[in-house]
Amino acid sequence: MIPLQLTLKNFLSYRETVLDFRGLHTACICGANGAGKSSLLEAITWTIWGKSRTASDEDIIHTTADYVRVDFEFISYEQSYRIIRSRQRGKSPTLEFQVNSGNNFISLSGKRIKDTQDIIIATLKLDYDTFINSAYLRQGRADEFMLRGAADRKKVLAELLKLEQYQILADKAKDLSKQYKIQSEQIKINLDKTSQQIEEQKDIKVQEKTINQEINKLQKSQQLDREKLQTIKQKDSHRQAWLEQFTWHQNKQQSLNKERKQLEQQQSQLIHKIQESEKLISQEQEIIEKYEELQLLQKQEETLSHQFQLSQDIQQKKQKIEQEIFKKNNQLQLQIRQQQTRLEQLAEQEEDLQKIISQSEDIKAAVQKLNHHRERLQELDNLQHTVTPLLKQKQILETELEKIKANLEAKLEQFETLESQYHQELEKIPERRQLLIELDHKIQEIDNQKVYQKRVKEKSQERKLTQEKLIVNQRNYTEK
Repeated sequence: MIPLQLTLKNFLSYRETVLDFRGLHTACICGANGAGKSSLLEAITWTIWGKSRTASDEDIIHTTADYVRVDFEFISYEQSYRIIRSRQRGKSPTLEFQVNSGNNFISLSGKRIKDTQDIIIATLKLDYDTFINSAYLRQGRADEFMLRGAADRKKVLAELLKLEQYQILADKAKDLSKQYKIQSEQIKINLDKTSQQIEEQKDIKVQEKTINQEINKLQKSQQLDREKLQTIKQKDSHRQAWLEQFTWHQNKQQSLNKERKQLEQQQSQLIHKIQESEKLISQEQEIIEKYEELQLLQKQEETLSHQFQLSQDIQQKKQKIEQEIFKKNNQLQLQIRQQQTRLEQLAEQEEDLQKIISQSEDIKAAVQKLNHHRERLQELDNLQHTVTPLLKQKQILETELEKIKANLEAKLEQFETLESQYHQELEKIPERRQLLIELDHKIQEIDNQKVYQKRVKEKSQERKLTQEKLIVNQRNYTEK
């Protein structure tokens, strides 16, 4: 593992530091005690394995900060990698493992932090214990390797020297030797079996000739038996076909007998219906007269409905005219009231002016005011002349409205009488419709009965033909 760059942020005593190891073959970090020399190496171990000399992970965070992050770039087996580990107070840590692919870093992280840690250890082929006992001797624990047991020291040395690969190869060689021994023994057993089979094969050939001769004889006899069986099957199939035809004809004869009985019953019913239809046919003239009467009533109903619609339209027009007259009347009354109030005001002003003239000493001023008020009175007189024709027009409109009302009331009375007549006629229409519907039904029944009679005659003829055919077929079957 060759370090390239180490970036620290809020790690132990460091707030923000970047160390670039590129171009260095050997580096020496010197300084006073407590300056943070070992913290740089602890940052590398914490970034790669998540372990350090502190009691807990939160102790590595700077006292004035809430989170810590360390980025470490290095080369391992001629490939550049980057590990990013961070932690925030009170939360779980995060770990990202990336590989350099030219200009960008591609993530190699797993779904969980443990999976990512396993990928890092497998890539470096070095765990934390081996690192602190070989490449990195921690402060105050230089003899940690010697204090360990023989088995642990052997394990550390084996991992350093990659002796486990030789052990793996030895185990694989042992497994292969066992497999080859088993295969050789199996081959020997198979050879013995094949030699026995070769010896037995000679006897088998002699037996094969005799067996083939017997098989030929059996095949010839089997062929003869098959031919006999085929002829028997053909005869049996013919017999079954004749039986099926016979049973089918029997069933058909029974069904025809049932149909014959049903047709006889239907014939009796038809005769009864024909008698009833003949009675109805005798009433044909009466039915036609009532049908014509129904048509006339329907026409009258159409005309009455049309007249009723016209009366409704006239009623609507009447309402509209009344509304317009009422609006015009209100407008005229308002104008008259306004003019009356103006006249009253002018009269009051004239009285006040006369009082002022009798009491004032300035006659000229009073005369001028009087002239002004006279002009005002002249204007009011002119307004009155304009109002009088409006009043006349109002009277004329009122008289016209009374005439229109009288005419409309007369028309309404006529329409009400017509409406009462129409209602009487409409009340009679359902009864007449019912009569016509009954007549239509009777006519339809008569037509259906005529068609049914034709069908019955045709069926009776068909039944006779089928009976004759059955009799002929029955004679043929009895002869067969």
